[in-house]
Amino acid sequence: MLTLTRKEGESIYLVRVEGYDLVEAEMVIREVRGRQVRMGITAAQDTGIYRKEVYNRIKLDLALLRVAYTTSEGYEQAARQLLLGRNLGAPHAIDIEVPFEPARVIRRGPQDDSLDQRV
Repeated sequence: MLTLTRKEGESIYLVRVEGYDLVEAEMVIREVRGRQVRMGITAAQDTGIYRKEVYNRIKLDLALLRVAYTTSEGYEQAARQLLLGRNLGAPHAIDIEVPFEPARVIRRGPQDDSLDQRV
């Protein structure tokens, strides 16, 4: 992990190369009060900026979508809507239909140890 020291009003730039373009985000230290730091972040509109706990939930949701979709096009559309919904502050504002197949339920029979299979 890179650790940097900044004072109030100073910035850090996060940059990645995308084709011939530089995509950047600027993080400015707005205020330091005790053990809390207020940061301002400037980035492209399509850049997701999330707190860690929200980002971890997004990764879980994306993993579930990856399992649910058999085509990459369906997954990409659902993932884009999920991320846009999160970015706008509406955690579950997605309008998608997830293909669903009922799972096979396997239960033990009550009388003996034989397996009772239901579809």
